[in-house]
Amino acid sequence: MLQAKIENFSETEIACKCCSKINVSDKGLICLQAFRYYLNNKFKKNIRLNIESACRCINHNKEEGGEKLSRHECETKKSDAFDLTSPDIDYKIRKP
Repeated sequence: MLQAKIENFSETEIACKCCSKINVSDKGLICLQAFRYYLNNKFKKNIRLNIESACRCINHNKEEGGEKLSRHECETKKSDAFDLTSPDIDYKIRKP
């Protein structure tokens, strides 16, 4: 059960995709929701965010190619990382 109240995201979106474990920090959830509010304000419209990956168990983190101490990994600590996409924003990946 999530402790922080969030408006626009469900536990299913945040849970590990392979085992449904949820161990996400309240700070991470609050920042996620605040980021959505920020985008809505910036673009003056309702911006949808899709969570591609959030909390990951050790096995799922390995499958995704995540680092051993990834901030996605939620076995030993609370996760606070989110991989997001949006169908409402035209963005390009910039190469350094």
